Amino acid sequence: MLELFAKGIFLGFAISAPVGPINILCMRRSVFQGLKIGFSTGFGAAVGDTFYGALAAFGVTWVSDFFAQYKGPLQIFSAIVFALMGVSILRSKDPKSSVASSKLSAGKAFISTLALTLTNPVTIMAFVAAFAALQLGRSENSYLQSIVLILGVFMGSATWWLSLSGVCSYLKRVLNSKTMYKINITTAILLFAIACTTLLNGIKSIN
Repeated sequence: MLELFAKGIFLGFAISAPVGPINILCMRRSVFQGLKIGFSTGFGAAVGDTFYGALAAFGVTWVSDFFAQYKGPLQIFSAIVFALMGVSILRSKDPKSSVASSKLSAGKAFISTLALTLTNPVTIMAFVAAFAALQLGRSENSYLQSIVLILGVFMGSATWWLSLSGVCSYLKRVLNSKTMYKINITTAILLFAIACTTLLNGIKSIN
């Protein structure tokens, strides 16, 4: 059981850690709006990761088949969302004033990244591939073992997001307006780049 829990923690951490749009949003929100909003952003992704991890652990193959079938349209939808986020960030000429007037709550931060995670076909594919490689599918484990594995995934993912948001929220204390403006621009550029890559992948998947 302990070994399964440890493997779950490793998977949750490993799948959350690579730099992507959710990591970028978590870092930006942590820097500009503090630990609560930053962690809420990451926590939404952690719940989404855990949900797909549970599906993979219990061998719900029709979900991965569904996402494989509609991978293209989902990627195009995600690309549009990322691009709109980039536009919204670029329109914030003064980072500090835009943050002060922002009405983004912890609940909205959570829901936004939960939705992005659940509509990302790469997430479920990553879990299915990882579980197959490590022989962690439902056929190899009892229901109790699968639950332990899922809890490990959640713990690993949540640990990553708490660590990332904690470090970035601390940096807020030492950053000036000029640096924060550069972070805004960099974030927008990265989101546009991810949007373009996701869009191209989505078009390829349809064709």
